[in-house]
Amino acid sequence: MNKTIIIGGGVAGLSLAIALRKKGREVLVCEREERAHSNGHAFLIHPEAMRALNDIIETDPYHLMPGRKIDQLFLKNSDDVLLDEVDLEGWICMKRCEAMAALASQLPENVVRYGCQFSHFIMQDDHVVAAAFKNGEIQYGDVFIGADGARSAVRNKLFGPTNYTPVIVKEILGTIHNSALFERHPNHFTKYLSIDKGLAVGFIPCNDEELIWFMQFDVALQTSELDSPEAIAAFCKEVLKDFPSEVSEIMECNSVVANYIWNTTDFNMLPTFHHRNVLLIGDAAHLALPFTSAGVTNALLDVDCLISLWDEETEMEDMFRKFHMLRSPHIKGHVEMGRQIRASFLKGSGKEVRLPLIKDLEVLVQPV
Repeated sequence: MNKTIIIGGGVAGLSLAIALRKKGREVLVCEREERAHSNGHAFLIHPEAMRALNDIIETDPYHLMPGRKIDQLFLKNSDDVLLDEVDLEGWICMKRCEAMAALASQLPENVVRYGCQFSHFIMQDDHVVAAAFKNGEIQYGDVFIGADGARSAVRNKLFGPTNYTPVIVKEILGTIHNSALFERHPNHFTKYLSIDKGLAVGFIPCNDEELIWFMQFDVALQTSELDSPEAIAAFCKEVLKDFPSEVSEIMECNSVVANYIWNTTDFNMLPTFHHRNVLLIGDAAHLALPFTSAGVTNALLDVDCLISLWDEETEMEDMFRKFHMLRSPHIKGHVEMGRQIRASFLKGSGKEVRLPLIKDLEVLVQPV
């Protein structure tokens, strides 16, 4: 049976399904959500990942995928002083739900099954022969890919509980409609950093109408539960009250919506991404802090690398070992970089400033 079962229907899972079908593989994507993604935050994608996506889907991703090209990063402090200005040269920001819809449009409807929350594997001679789901379904295949995100149930089955790092920074993300702000920053990533504490706020256009806003903060600044939209709004306004007028403009916008609170964490590199005929990719295999904006980029580069190695005549475990050998040094560099940027962020912009994204995808480990 030459059938690949992909557990997880995010960017990594859908992209891999598209690529494997082009190689003639039978593929089934099993996604735990009951329907196609209709909510979630936005993300930045590196130009190299967009080029990889172009190879995966064989069409111009800038036309297929919704989103907005981001040309420049403006990094300022809370006194509105420009700290750095960086040309980004083709990064793109897009809403997650819109990206999922675009990728899903490249697959027949019967390739993605929703409402399939992973339960366990069925084994035979130390190889997985089927994946069982909590809705009672059992899907048989010869290769299984865990692409089920940061809290991967597949990773947990393969390697046991993950030792996540403590959450010392949280991030609140939301969307706004603000034509004046959009006109001033149609292709800009703008971020304001507190001078003396771990606190930042920024915004990025994600399509032709909306901007994504985010606030990152040291958890020590949180003094009450953020258990309602009203509590979140009150907290944001209070801690950002001394920031420049553009920040107030965001907070006072009638359309401001807080979509997501991200308890940022990561974990150390896994010694391998596979066991027998099961492989992890994307956040299931490796998790970076948000300061690098590397999560979706690395998921797409995982798919690009795996597809370049995929050969039905090659022993599957040899292929998976080579995949880990090629990807793990770069992923390790991004994880370490995220931790270093976080350490810089917690000191405030008056002490040290590190760019809040990766520029060089070939980075290994940055010097401290």
